[in-house]
Amino acid sequence: MQKLKLLCLRHVRLDGCYAKLPTRLRWLCWLEFPLDSIPVDFSLEKLVVLEMQYSNLRQLCKRANFLPSLKILDVSHSYGLTEIIDFSLCPKLEELILVDCTSLIDVHESIGNLERLVYLNMTDCKNLRMLPKNMCMLKSLETLILSGCSNLGEFPVEMMKEMESLGVLATDGIPLRPERSSTILSSFPCSLVELSLKGCNLSDDVFPTDLSNLSYLRSLHLDGNPICNLPVFIQGLRRLDHLSFEDCNRLESLVGLPKVHQTTIIAGCISLRKIKYLPPERRSGMYMVHDNYNLVEWEHKYKIEPIDRVDVEIIKLLGLCNLESMPAVRMRHPFTDRVLKKVPVQVRLSFSLS
Repeated sequence: MQKLKLLCLRHVRLDGCYAKLPTRLRWLCWLEFPLDSIPVDFSLEKLVVLEMQYSNLRQLCKRANFLPSLKILDVSHSYGLTEIIDFSLCPKLEELILVDCTSLIDVHESIGNLERLVYLNMTDCKNLRMLPKNMCMLKSLETLILSGCSNLGEFPVEMMKEMESLGVLATDGIPLRPERSSTILSSFPCSLVELSLKGCNLSDDVFPTDLSNLSYLRSLHLDGNPICNLPVFIQGLRRLDHLSFEDCNRLESLVGLPKVHQTTIIAGCISLRKIKYLPPERRSGMYMVHDNYNLVEWEHKYKIEPIDRVDVEIIKLLGLCNLESMPAVRMRHPFTDRVLKKVPVQVRLSFSLS
């Protein structure tokens, strides 16, 4: 089978000489690869795609295996992998996927020489301690995903400044030290279109008031952070398609919201009481809600307030002249339909957008 170009195996162990395997392979998908490294007699010079998810690899190669044509390397969920290849051996690499390689501690410094690398995903590499400083040389990198790298010591601020092509950055679950948070946020490259900072322990006071360098940002995720109010810099983001505050359970108000063209997520914001828009904006796009049972004011939609604060003439028209004697009532929240505890009689004021 000397002309074979695609080989897909799963949980297969081969006996014998690997030199006898097809030498013109372009795509090798070997899930649950059983060895701790790729045999040196396995010819991979024509290989373009190498997939070895859920492998027993501890190191990719014991000795230098030149991979001159390799463009995609995926060894995700290789839990024993402790070191990755010297990247000078695969100079054409474009995508590197190391998801859930939980034993990986560092990345070979030669990664900075990968001039064609556009995608780097190291999600849940929980023991990753540091990234090479020369990663700033990755001028073609478009997507960098570090979510779940919870032991990453020093966040690579200077590295990000130099990544002029970076469009997607995800650092979910990496706690940012308060004293450095504002510096880090101000260092994001202006090329970003998607930024995910879920669960990074960001509070109101760490956000700079001005992040005008993020003028191209279309997707922003701040889920699970202890913020109480809308960060001021968001008011300057005019191209947003997606904005998410899911499970920000300390969030109390979103005052000054800019226009979000597609989706705003406020599900799980159990303390949220008020939503107001940045003039002249009105409610736009779709809102994903859940457990927002304290939301009593939503501009252009409704407002709930105690009846004794309502205009006296309206109260008379309703025939409600003796408010003091009216007992507390149970009511359903007008938006979440949740049954609330007993409260004094409330009035729901609805608004029309017409």
